Amino acid sequence: EAWFRRQVPNPLSVAVEASRTLKEDPSDDPEENSNNLELICLSLGYIVELLTDMLDLNKCAEGKITISPTVCRLWEDIVLPTKRMLDARRKSVDLIIGGGEEIWA
Repeated sequence: EAWFRRQVPNPLSVAVEASRTLKEDPSDDPEENSNNLELICLSLGYIVELLTDMLDLNKCAEGKITISPTVCRLWEDIVLPTKRMLDARRKSVDLIIGGGEEIWA
């Protein structure tokens, strides 16, 4: 529950604020409006993923599904989606990846 309270409000706040901006003060710049729509889509998509993951975890706890390790495509599965979200929020981070061992999900 504490994890849920930390994860949901931020993307939800982004979606609400971008929606409010589009409704109350839409820009004359179509690109800015498009960026706000993209923020809404990314943020709500993230929340849907969180809720789906929570339901899956609940199923695991009830013994209804089994998780098996699999090779993770770090770039496609983690780095690119994270970069897209940060780009949409106009934030940047330095990413340093070390080692050469396989990463398991």
